[in-house]
Amino acid sequence: MMKVRYNIRVLLMASLAAGAGLAGCVGEAPGESAGPAASPDEPGLVEVGPEAAPAAGEAASAFTVAEDASTFGVYLKREGEARKVRSVKVAGHVNELTVEVHAAPSGEHVAIVPNYDTFAGTELRVVDAEGADRLLETARVASPVWSPDSAKLAYLVMNDHAFELRISDGVQPGRAIGAIDALRARLLGWSKDQKELYVIMDVHQDGGNARVAFGVVDVATGALRTPFASDAETSTFYRDFQLVEQEDGTKLVSFVKSTTEWPCGGTSTLQLATVNGSLVAEHGATTDSYSQGRWSADAKQVAFEVRACADKQQGLEKAQQRMAAINGVHVAEVGEAGSKRVGSGLLHDFRLSSLREGGVVLGSSTRGVQALKVADKLIDLQAIEAEPFYERADALRQAPTSSAKNMSPQYVHQLWDTPNWFNGNSACGPTSSVMDLAGYQLGAWPITVSVPYSHTSNYGNYVASTYSYAGYTYSTSSQAPGGGWATGAYGHMVKDPNVGSTWAYINSYLDQHLTWAVQQGYGSIGGAWVRARIDQNLLVVASGSVFGYGHIILIRGYTDDGRFYVNDPYGAQVSGNYNGANVIYTWANIAPAYFWAG
Repeated sequence: MMKVRYNIRVLLMASLAAGAGLAGCVGEAPGESAGPAASPDEPGLVEVGPEAAPAAGEAASAFTVAEDASTFGVYLKREGEARKVRSVKVAGHVNELTVEVHAAPSGEHVAIVPNYDTFAGTELRVVDAEGADRLLETARVASPVWSPDSAKLAYLVMNDHAFELRISDGVQPGRAIGAIDALRARLLGWSKDQKELYVIMDVHQDGGNARVAFGVVDVATGALRTPFASDAETSTFYRDFQLVEQEDGTKLVSFVKSTTEWPCGGTSTLQLATVNGSLVAEHGATTDSYSQGRWSADAKQVAFEVRACADKQQGLEKAQQRMAAINGVHVAEVGEAGSKRVGSGLLHDFRLSSLREGGVVLGSSTRGVQALKVADKLIDLQAIEAEPFYERADALRQAPTSSAKNMSPQYVHQLWDTPNWFNGNSACGPTSSVMDLAGYQLGAWPITVSVPYSHTSNYGNYVASTYSYAGYTYSTSSQAPGGGWATGAYGHMVKDPNVGSTWAYINSYLDQHLTWAVQQGYGSIGGAWVRARIDQNLLVVASGSVFGYGHIILIRGYTDDGRFYVNDPYGAQVSGNYNGANVIYTWANIAPAYFWAG
């Protein structure tokens, strides 16, 4: 088969200086200013193509690149080269549906699941290195993973918010070994001895909400245990579970441990542990927000993304200075203070994939992979995100046409449009719900807000202050982050400021304001359901893992290329900025768990 060159841009830079770090990045108290960021130099990009593929003897891997608006190319990397094995069509647009792929470590086969919608796809195929394939399963399949010896293929089959775990020989459909009761689940991989499988689960808890947990499945018995499970009662929340393979093949698990489910207001720590729950290493706690921790195989370095958290009392200007100075991809030497910021800004289409040999690997289902090497030169991540990374970019980034729809709801920011005395860090659910009703069921109720500048907020008062509607008074009090008590939509929905909104109370709040029934649906119902509600002129409140965080937004419209217009109450990309009105997110950016349309 002809070798196919794929684009990987590697930024050639100096090694990480021990102890070098951005002032205030780790353990900084809220509101302390790191000062304005220096203007980053233009990144120097070098095309390297297949030379960046795994070295001989390294386990094979697979990735996808969008070829046009409904087609992905599947690439196999093995033995120092990368080759395209086939093209795969999806039943929609590549900005909404993706293709899951996993290569056997030997490089002899690739498992492919098309039409993946963040929950599951529609079938499972096995393709060999020359492109010949066979259909293994027709079902709602998720996260196929090959065993270390490439002889077994484990995968999940979704059925009514539960997942059956099956194991196949790669030729015949798999046999069921157990079931996982979860809203969403994803296999991470196998143990070195192939006796265990590791899984991430969104497990149902109070009020219909789901909490993230890490599970270990005994392959012989199907028994499941959960060494790490988010627990609202102890203010312990986990996100971004990833396996880390050590040089001897032993698996560790990395994650972010936080005191809040939402991005800001508590502390978060990067941790590395055994799969049985014993802590191996950690990188110091921060009052800003970590995500996507990726550890080196020797556990001596960790890469991660940081979002600077805003202190409302100090105002937006200082908050934006801190965002400019801190937001981005960092690399740290474990056990040493500080970190090295290698990329400025926040990732959108790309996510952190791995850290190896001092380099950070970024991955995207539509754009393939890129590698950033730690350096003295700061890289503008937004420039990388904007760079067309596939041949037929025009087909994927077409301008909206008449088939798109975008309504014009009021925008309310949970920090900068709510009363001065109110800390709105945990108010994404109340704020999104008020945006849904503002200008319709809720009339203007002006207040003067001092930050980010003195301005009139017509609807922010509803989020935190007592009011009456249709004979019901919203006077229940709930504690806000940092102290103080709030009523209004917040008091109705939020019972614990570390947890945020309870799904059942979002529904009752909307239902009490509407003269028709609130339409509800799990995220697995799909983007077609959201578009149909918008075609009915209904706005959609969505709870999801938005850019990896438990967060609630308002979907206001859709593009004709599979993306969605959104009002994000915490700013674009959950950043804290005052810029969350009418931003465009992909389905994967939202990763929806539940919807309310009204």
